[in-house]
Amino acid sequence: MNETLHQGVSDTLKYLISVVDSRLQPEEAKTQMMALQKLYPSLTIKLLWQEEAYDGSIHYNVLLQSAEVGTISLSIAAKNSLPWPLRGVQRSREQDFLKVNDMVFTVGDTVARLDFLWKEKPLTDRFIDECLIYEAIDEYHIDISDIELQEAINAFRVEHKLYQAQDTYLWLEDRGFTHEKLESLILEHTKVAKLRKHLTDSHVTSYFEQHFSDFESARVAQITFDDEISATEARELISSHTLGFTALLAQRVASAQTSLRGNGFKVLQRGQTSAEFGDIIFNASPGDILGPSKTENGYTLMQVLSFQPACLDEETITKIQQSLFKEWLAERRASAIVQWNWG
Repeated sequence: MNETLHQGVSDTLKYLISVVDSRLQPEEAKTQMMALQKLYPSLTIKLLWQEEAYDGSIHYNVLLQSAEVGTISLSIAAKNSLPWPLRGVQRSREQDFLKVNDMVFTVGDTVARLDFLWKEKPLTDRFIDECLIYEAIDEYHIDISDIELQEAINAFRVEHKLYQAQDTYLWLEDRGFTHEKLESLILEHTKVAKLRKHLTDSHVTSYFEQHFSDFESARVAQITFDDEISATEARELISSHTLGFTALLAQRVASAQTSLRGNGFKVLQRGQTSAEFGDIIFNASPGDILGPSKTENGYTLMQVLSFQPACLDEETITKIQQSLFKEWLAERRASAIVQWNWG
């Protein structure tokens, strides 16, 4: 080993001993590790840990990745604790997730069924995304200050209307959370948001300029009918000036002839509509009546009320950051090495 690597291994071992002796929690240990990483930029230092559920004890392991020799693994087992390699020994039924009478569901069975029932992005993909995101948080040394964490906690309480201590206590009790667990989840969520900002901030303006028309918006009023005949008859009434569009909308909602879903006033952004539908709306003029068109809720009539040009405001910036982050995550997933242990 060269001198830098030798010294890096030595200092990492000292760091690991200090972490174990001081019984540091993972976040404190990671903060100290970041300082160590700055001393050795040619090495990639990763901290791993495992917590025993029965006593809360934590075992730490450090990986040092060097272009010269590969990966060096360092770990220390505190007195009377189980060494790291033995903690991976799996008992025969550990993959059982649920047993009802004599029927057993494994973890793999459960994930597959959830994917089928939710009909959304597969749970397996979400697990992979989470791993990749937290890997990047370590890679980019994303850290949250005490002030940032407190601001995030305050925002969470406001969002969930937890204005009093008793409100927070009941919320935690209903979900089986401890205050420490909630704070840990908010911390991780805040790190993800900071990572997204770190990765996308410098690309927001150019993305906006390249997709300018996608952020144009139209304010519309819409009425949805159960069948096409009723929608066509309503359009004829409006076209003959027998009844105004807004008056018909108010009449139907007031008489409970229609649910609120698919009815009312809405702001549509061009980039969130199909190309064909977007062209129809954004080539219309304020006051124009469109439809009836087949939608997921039935047959919809729409009146264009006004248009708003694209604007790089906070809402638009957030949408762009989310789009760029999804692209980054897709690229990361495509090159990831994934291994499932289904039992």
